[in-house]
Amino acid sequence: MILLILLISAELELGAQQSQADWKLLTEIRARAESGEAPFQFELALVFENGHFGVTKDSAEAVKWYHKAAEQNFVMAQFNLAICYDYGQGVAKNSVEAANWYRKAAQLNLAQAQSNLGYCYEMGQGTEMNEAEAVKWYRKAAEQNLATAQNNLGLRYFDGNEVAPVSWTVVGQRAFGV
Repeated sequence: MILLILLISAELELGAQQSQADWKLLTEIRARAESGEAPFQFELALVFENGHFGVTKDSAEAVKWYHKAAEQNFVMAQFNLAICYDYGQGVAKNSVEAANWYRKAAQLNLAQAQSNLGYCYEMGQGTEMNEAEAVKWYRKAAEQNLATAQNNLGLRYFDGNEVAPVSWTVVGQRAFGV
């Protein structure tokens, strides 16, 4: 019985220490985010998006912080902000805004943003439909070994009846284990 009480007491003490450490870290992240540091603005957005450190999930607050970091060309914030607009998470769904933020992140060489921008051009989602632009952005992402882009690029060539570039589809399928 005494051993059980000691174990519970030790666990409560560890939990209190962890909570105190989490609170201190969250306070530091918030202070640095509020001072305008993009990496900390991005981290604070993740805290609100995922409910870390006991913070209640708040998608709208996450969007606010993603936007602040994205405006400073923080590429992952640009990408996450595009996702928020694309799916209407914490902000009204807006495919034009999503495509604009994908474009900004794609121009900073983020492969997933390049692939998503290619999709926007392929489907005319937030942009005019433009097969050449779709292929351009899929190629940039495929060259960075992004499997979805490799597959999509291969399919674009396949649909155009070109033979040699179908190898991109094979590369993409191998990456997926197909």
